Amino acid sequence: MKNERNSKLIVSFGIFLFFLFISYGITSYSSTLTHATECGDLDSYCYRYVGMVMARGGIPYLDAFDNKGPLLYLLNCIGYLIGKKHGVFAVEFIFMLFYLAVQYAIARRFADIKRSLIYTFAALGPIGAFFLGNMTEEYALLFISIGILVFVDYFLFDKRDLYRITICGVSCGAVLMLRPNMVAVWAVFCIYCILTEIREKKSFPLKTASFFLLGVMIAVIPFLVWLAANGAIGEFWKDYMLTNMNYSSEYSSAADILASFKSYLLGSISEVYMLLLVFLIIKKENTGFNIAYLLFMIINILVMSLSGKGFEHYGMVTVPALVYPLSASSDVIKKQLKKRSYLFDAVSLLTSVILSGYIFNNYFTTVPALVSGGAEEPRNARILEIIEEYTEPDDRILVLGYKDYYYVESDRLASTKFHLFNSINENYPGGLEAVTEDINTVHPRLVIAVQGFEYEYLGFDFEDYVLIDEELNVWMLDERVDQK
Repeated sequence: MKNERNSKLIVSFGIFLFFLFISYGITSYSSTLTHATECGDLDSYCYRYVGMVMARGGIPYLDAFDNKGPLLYLLNCIGYLIGKKHGVFAVEFIFMLFYLAVQYAIARRFADIKRSLIYTFAALGPIGAFFLGNMTEEYALLFISIGILVFVDYFLFDKRDLYRITICGVSCGAVLMLRPNMVAVWAVFCIYCILTEIREKKSFPLKTASFFLLGVMIAVIPFLVWLAANGAIGEFWKDYMLTNMNYSSEYSSAADILASFKSYLLGSISEVYMLLLVFLIIKKENTGFNIAYLLFMIINILVMSLSGKGFEHYGMVTVPALVYPLSASSDVIKKQLKKRSYLFDAVSLLTSVILSGYIFNNYFTTVPALVSGGAEEPRNARILEIIEEYTEPDDRILVLGYKDYYYVESDRLASTKFHLFNSINENYPGGLEAVTEDINTVHPRLVIAVQGFEYEYLGFDFEDYVLIDEELNVWMLDERVDQK
């Protein structure tokens, strides 16, 4: 008995180490760890900046404009408090670790330990094509995966206790507090649940729906109360709701939407997993559930494609859906076709060849960078030196361009709520007029005009500033103005 317990502990520890290895291999690509990778860091530094504002007593939307949900900024705030340089990476790493654990739990519903590890890794294969680091979609992976696990348990294993249903609602609410267009799994399966109950029991599942909504409110209400208590509900509505609606309503042609749909479908090889679901449906294995699951996968990709933007990190949310079709198909092959699934397992692993290369490349890139200290790009390093030389920690600065990097790395706050300048500003209620008015309200100590950014349209008044570095385009507030 003792030997059996020790054996289980050893296996569990081995699985844990395996997940640690994978988690670092993926998240180390993030710009929050080193500057050595080619990871796009524009959005990441934006979220880190808002988190920094929160950690220093500010309120998102009120003191810092952006169009994502408050949970994203809270996670970045926690990262800042853990450590200004690498704290956010710690949050990313932990989220990825728990995501892998939930994916593994889904696979274990249909396969033994060895095959569950294979399917967890295989289903993770496409993530290297979409991962950028510290993105909204990255944090949504865990919550989407929890939702899938609960629905698999609910419909296929008759695990319908109210605790699980509440947790399912919490995970949905958490995604709503990240970005609302990632809730396809709940939209599809909640409707499927209602239709199933009505068909089988001739009644609406009021109790189930009530506890699900309770879970949603547990995740959402604290944020709304906190924002309301700090007078930020109005700005929250403008930034998170109106700005997003304006942004989403921008014209996208059918060709753009189709191109985005195709890129996410093929980039995640979701078409292969959809064929596995078709296989399950043909074999009459949990037919209703698998039809709903197939619908969920299609709607999930369609919703991501509606903007026609084609941003690669949007595709990250396709990945949590893949482990179920893979592991469930293996189970059917083993039980119904009376065949061993060694060939199926081998083919599954082949889909992870690119992921394996991605992970090892990240190890070989980031570990030496961390050992050497991760040197900054020379231009960025020089600007940070100027900020350090000419400002105090409490001085406000202004970066004209989309480069919150300078705020975060210098640990300085912006003189305006409009800390970022890109096309999203035009979608803010009031448009560029509101932005121009706000950036000229307070005199920042230092102004950095980002190289290559056409900042003239912003209408910033340089009359009270002196150009102190022409090459880097850095301006300092005139001492005579500063003394007024």
